[in-house]
Amino acid sequence: MKSYKVLLYILLVASTLMCSKPQNSAVQFILTEAEAILETHPDSALLKLNTIPLHTINELPEADHAHYCLLFTSETDKSYGTHTSDSLISIAAHYYDKQDYPRRKMQAWYTMGRVNQDLGDALRAQKYYLKALEEKELITAFQLIGTIQNNIGMLYIHQDVCEKGIPYLKDAVRSFEISTDTSGVSFALRDIGRAFSAFNQQDSWI
Repeated sequence: MKSYKVLLYILLVASTLMCSKPQNSAVQFILTEAEAILETHPDSALLKLNTIPLHTINELPEADHAHYCLLFTSETDKSYGTHTSDSLISIAAHYYDKQDYPRRKMQAWYTMGRVNQDLGDALRAQKYYLKALEEKELITAFQLIGTIQNNIGMLYIHQDVCEKGIPYLKDAVRSFEISTDTSGVSFALRDIGRAFSAFNQQDSWI
């Protein structure tokens, strides 16, 4: 009887491991697919994320949980949704801050900035944008870099600190040019024009 119980226990453990491994692999596959289309098709990325049962999110391994939180919050941002809490993105930001994954670390701190900007905390948003830029020498995601630089520049402009904001806007133009993001270049140039106009320097650039 004792040997029977031991054998039953071993079978139960083996069965659990066999079932959990494919489940984790399936979640990672969904996260990878969602990440691949997030930039161009955020709505489709959200549909993929929603195939992960909501009640299992907090039970995911730490790496998968952080990845989910990053993608879910980023999708809200890219779909122009209004952020109401930084609880999810905080999980991702603090996880990636300890990992050697500069692209996701930059994305996480940038999104922390976006969330706090929506929450009306401009100083905290600026702090997170600047922290995100600490990774800019380690990656070639120039479109993201340009977006962060542009956001920092506009935060300074809105605080009437033109001399600090303009250099970031100019850097944003260069980053967007490298990434061949013509829309980004146009928006950054527009913001530079608005900034100079607000400070009565309509003929300025240098």
